Amino acid sequence: SADYAKRLRSIPAVQVNIAERECPKLLLSDMGEIKYSRVTSKSNYLRTGTFVSIDVETTGLHAGRNELIEVAAIRFEEWEPVAILQSLVKPKKPLSDEIMKLTGITNDMLAEAPSFSSILGDLEAFVGDLNIVGYNLPFDLSFLYKNGFDFTAKTRKYFDVLEIVRTVLKKPKKKWDKELESYEINYDSEFDVYDHKLTTVCSYYGIREEEDAHRAASDALATGIVFKCVAQEKIPNDT
Repeated sequence: SADYAKRLRSIPAVQVNIAERECPKLLLSDMGEIKYSRVTSKSNYLRTGTFVSIDVETTGLHAGRNELIEVAAIRFEEWEPVAILQSLVKPKKPLSDEIMKLTGITNDMLAEAPSFSSILGDLEAFVGDLNIVGYNLPFDLSFLYKNGFDFTAKTRKYFDVLEIVRTVLKKPKKKWDKELESYEINYDSEFDVYDHKLTTVCSYYGIREEEDAHRAASDALATGIVFKCVAQEKIPNDT
């Protein structure tokens, strides 16, 4: 855990300049269908390794009615993290006890945080036209788009690492239990992980401890590293 925290702190940080501006909310219905790219044996390993890994923390699971409270983006070049932009984001409503316990973010921490619209210009410039990577990426993209970040304005690829992980790491199979009349997990079957949560996959690859989860910067870095791990399993070594 200490090594992971040290690695995260070692990434050069980009200063966030607060610039208040009106930022009209975009309608999720206008975002359109995002096509998520796959990693295959024909992918170019080094080229695939240049991207921006994004993660957000929110007050809930629904972009339509919940708010952003933290955003982080880490730029990777040939699979190495080279720059990070991160910021807390002030919501309109106080955080619930559940969210504070999950993330470790408190209402006091957000009291002087900037609005998302005031950091959006820096985030847009940081991401540029690079490919975007995330873990359960549709979740992050829906919150970013709803709050004014139109990433679809530039041509790029999108990689949902969760979906790629599902093609690499097997979960236990289920079998029918006649007595219970339901499907039960068969732990005697061959499997890699109990589930595909980011914390579980990080543990499988020895990336970080669970206590480092649920903060945007930590999850963005972990996602980029997991992406590299699964890409190494998908792409031949001589690519």
